[in-house]
Formats: sequence, C-alpha cells, structure tokens
Amino acid sequence: MPLDRVSQNAPFTPARPVSPRRPLPTVALRHDLPDGSRHVDWMLARSDDPAAGLITFRMDAPPDELPRGVAAEALRIADHRSAYLAYEGPVPGGRGTVRRIGRGRIIAWRAEGECRNIEVSWDEPARADVAVMRYRLEPLADGRWRVRRLDESPAPAAAEE
Repeated sequence: MPLDRVSQNAPFTPARPVSPRRPLPTVALRHDLPDGSRHVDWMLARSDDPAAGLITFRMDAPPDELPRGVAAEALRIADHRSAYLAYEGPVPGGRGTVRRIGRGRIIAWRAEGECRNIEVSWDEPARADVAVMRYRLEPLADGRWRVRRLDESPAPAAAEE
C-alpha cells in the first residue's frame, strides 16, 4: 500500500467498540521536513481495516510528553494510510522523513458531544511509572483541537522477591 495520505478525513470515531481486550493501535512519528523544521504526527487507528486510514494530528511535541493537566494545540490533518503504523523513512514527494517516537494501544475511546476522551497504553517509549494516559480532545476551529492530558493510571508495583 502506498504511503501517501488518504484522500479525505473520515469522522473522528472508531468503527467498533474499543477496550483493553480489543485495542486499536496509535503511533507518534517525528516528521523532519526538508526545510529543517519538525513536528510530531499523532496517528490513531479507527478500525482493524487497513483501508480505513489513520486519524492524524500535527503537534509540536509527542502526546506522551504532555504533562498531566496541560493542554496543547493540535491540527487535524489529512488521514494517513495505515502503513504508517510500522513505517519509518522518507516521506513520498520529497516531504522529509519520519521516525517513530511512540507506539501504543488505544484502550478506551468515548465521545462527549464534540469532544473525545481517549485512553492510551504507551508501549514505546516504555514507561515504568504509568500504565495508561488519558487525553481529552476538544475541537476548536479550522481543524484545530485542544489535546489535554488528564490523569493517568500508575503501573502496577513490581512484585518483591
């Protein structure tokens, strides 16, 4: 499957219920552009079907680095192909390169009006202190969203020997 973007944005909802037993993948890619600038593309799968594409937000920093209670602005850009869940390297059309800096599983996805509450268990980078990070995404205007990291679930304590 080519790495170009999907032609249009689909609704910001999952195609099926999401749970810890039936998660959906998410990745954060550092996108280095030819002009020397960079940003993070946060991609969220909406379905198990690779043709469904990835909901994609452009952010200044990775979502897992947002401090608890802090909000950052994100721009919803064109949905991207599911191949980006595993891809690192040059972006077609001379648009720079991408490198995965985060990978996780969406274990909860709820709508509250226009807002979305998402829970992510990040696998990369490994976090010994946090099992799940919760985010609230609120639409602003012109494709902009406010991403706020809410609370978190601590990782289970290691068993003592």
